[in-house]
Amino acid sequence: QYELPLKMVGTIGYQGSSAHKLIRIVNQNLLFVENPRFDPVYFIQPDVNSNYNALNARLESRFSDDLQFDVNYRFSKSIDTLSYEGPGGGTNQTNPGDLASERGPSDFDVRHSFNLSGLYDLPIFRNRRDAVGKVFGGLQLSGIVSANSGFPFTPKIFEAIRQPSGDFF
Repeated sequence: QYELPLKMVGTIGYQGSSAHKLIRIVNQNLLFVENPRFDPVYFIQPDVNSNYNALNARLESRFSDDLQFDVNYRFSKSIDTLSYEGPGGGTNQTNPGDLASERGPSDFDVRHSFNLSGLYDLPIFRNRRDAVGKVFGGLQLSGIVSANSGFPFTPKIFEAIRQPSGDFF
């Protein structure tokens, strides 16, 4: 953190985390030859890893000429082999037998995040001591602008294997 000219303060920081042995729920019929006499058989497997790294930058200005602002920027990356556990269409892995092929950006990865907030102390009626000054004095305008990059999308193509029963898995 550094104090800059014009009553501004700049801050740069690092944020990171790593997680190992997170669980996933896997339909065992997708890993082995499917037996038509059994419904899907789900087992919990603790073999999912994830990591997150981010550079955080902030510039803030204290009240100077009735204006205050705060700017935040984050450049980050989240990588995992499964973002959400559960036996659902949106959470199933493409190839649960090969966990390494599932490694990539997390479903919730947002690479760039920008936020700007500002506050302006309106000078009108500020120094009045009558009823107008009491009601309308000290008014402020504020606003927030947020912008983020989109979520990742990784299309995958795999060939369906026809089982002897004629069904696809």
